[in-house]
Amino acid sequence: MADFGPPPEGEEPPSWDQGPPQPPHWQQGPPQQQAWPSQQPNPQQPPWAAPTYNYPEESQAVTAIIVAIIGIMFCQILSPVGWYLGKKEMNAIDGGRRDPKNRTEAKVAYVLGIIGTVIIGAVFAIFGLLIVALAIGASA
Repeated sequence: MADFGPPPEGEEPPSWDQGPPQPPHWQQGPPQQQAWPSQQPNPQQPPWAAPTYNYPEESQAVTAIIVAIIGIMFCQILSPVGWYLGKKEMNAIDGGRRDPKNRTEAKVAYVLGIIGTVIIGAVFAIFGLLIVALAIGASA
């Protein structure tokens, strides 16, 4: 069993003032290069995380998809708004003003907005034709 007590008389404990022992030169890796000032790690970010980029505008993709889903399911009048917000978000992503990871949500909102707008257009067309048919039938 190992004894981890104080060192025997006359022996000094190992000194760590010089740092841990260095491996021989043939076991050392390549020399470390100095990073550019723009590549300095963020002290609030763990070293293994990918670098972050702050976009000038906050994403509206979640808002667009919520409006588009509500528009297609409950209140079709909101479908054109979801279409507009989805297209606006995709344009902002393409322009570099918003985070590209939200492009899928923006695209889904865009497509749902188009589908909802087509549905509401078809409903209005059917009601319009029904009113015209009733007006013609009533006058005959």
